[in-house]
Amino acid sequence: MAVDHPSLAEVNATRRAGGGRIQATRYIASGGEGWVYELADGTALKWYRPKVLNERGAERFAKLTTMVVNPPRDPTANLGHATIAWPTDVVVTPAGEFRGFVMPLLDRSRSVELHRIVNPSDRRSRNREPDWLGAFEDWERLLQTAMNLAGVTAALHDAGYVIGDFNESNVLVDDRALVTVIDCDSMQVPSANGAPFLSLVGKPEYQAPEVTSFKRPRTTQSDGYALAVLIFMLLMEGKHPFAGVWHGVGEKPSPRELAHRGLYFASGDPTLTAPTRTPDTALLPAELQLLFRRAFAEGARNPRTRPTAAEWRTALDGVRRTLTRCQVNRTHSYPGHLTWCPWCRLDAERNSTGSFSTSRSSSTSQSYSTGYSTGSYSTGTYSSPSPTYSVPQPSAPAPTPIAAPADNSVLIMSVVSFAANCCCPIISIVVAVLAMRRARQFGGSELLPKIALGVGIVFTLFLLCSYAVGALNDTGTTGSTP
Repeated sequence: MAVDHPSLAEVNATRRAGGGRIQATRYIASGGEGWVYELADGTALKWYRPKVLNERGAERFAKLTTMVVNPPRDPTANLGHATIAWPTDVVVTPAGEFRGFVMPLLDRSRSVELHRIVNPSDRRSRNREPDWLGAFEDWERLLQTAMNLAGVTAALHDAGYVIGDFNESNVLVDDRALVTVIDCDSMQVPSANGAPFLSLVGKPEYQAPEVTSFKRPRTTQSDGYALAVLIFMLLMEGKHPFAGVWHGVGEKPSPRELAHRGLYFASGDPTLTAPTRTPDTALLPAELQLLFRRAFAEGARNPRTRPTAAEWRTALDGVRRTLTRCQVNRTHSYPGHLTWCPWCRLDAERNSTGSFSTSRSSSTSQSYSTGYSTGSYSTGTYSSPSPTYSVPQPSAPAPTPIAAPADNSVLIMSVVSFAANCCCPIISIVVAVLAMRRARQFGGSELLPKIALGVGIVFTLFLLCSYAVGALNDTGTTGSTP
């Protein structure tokens, strides 16, 4: 039988660019771009196919070299868990020819791709494999997964990276709800000359409306869209925000068109309502509904309004602290703002309509994912979610992330506020308040609007005092008339 991958002898003839021999112990698997080997030191090697090396070898070598010397902080390094399967060295032949890179070796026996956590059918199947998937029927586990996903996204953004191809197949989740971002060599990476190494792939259902070509740089805001979609699906029984029942005129628009309109089924707009067997949108506390509105509705008009990953993590942690256990079914948990169990209600709906079924998230093709190991894992009980972790700050100055163009409306409104004092200070105060709200919405500085507000208040008080003094003078003059 023909072998389609390089032999161990060929692989072991290479070396690390940072120094040291490559000692592969076994071939693990193949993927679209190459082959993976386990190394003797407990790491893994991704060896690129000749087609990749011929077409993009020089660019990939420069990109990976940049990544190796500028790693992001791993949020769960203190737990012995790799949250980011980051390249640690570049592999070359004795002649210096690029072949691949070294990365962490992940224990795939204890993790699954995110879509299997998101999809209720996978979690509820009697023949599910691994069995611990059933633990994610508890909404607390799904919330914990969303928090950890936001945390690792924030860590990557803090270091100047854009995930780009952010989807449910490029994230692994283990039995503790800890996540690992994989296929990191497809990310967008800053470069010394200013033009980033692009992410040239992506699944349409996770691409922000403003992304029209993979040949242009993507932004942390476009990552923010994908993150919001994945969080929504985790919390809302696997339903994509732009799925739903159409009540408008004509045929239902495509999910892409709905995304451009900012019309998602939990927005409250009666034109698009929730699919069947979906939790009541009241499940989502007000703070999460506001973030989803910023991510999908306002973000469709201006991507800079989307919440950052750090904002998502803070809000999700706040919800976690309010969770309540159902008195009827102790495996049900829900936010403390509710006085009834949404999962009992959903179970009653399922029972009244027959057997439950749901479709997997809209894309189920499983691309190659890095990191495998031997061994097995089993458990008889499900532990509670692991402790949360905080998003670290980079220890060294990080590259600047690619961001959307700056919004000048706050500056313009502040100038208008100053000018309005010449005719009507009340208008100045109103405009200054609007400018402050706009600054908060965009994450900008509130200093100028606050100064404008202060000036407006001073002018208003001055005018009021002037009117009062004038009125008193008029009264005094009238009283002294013979």
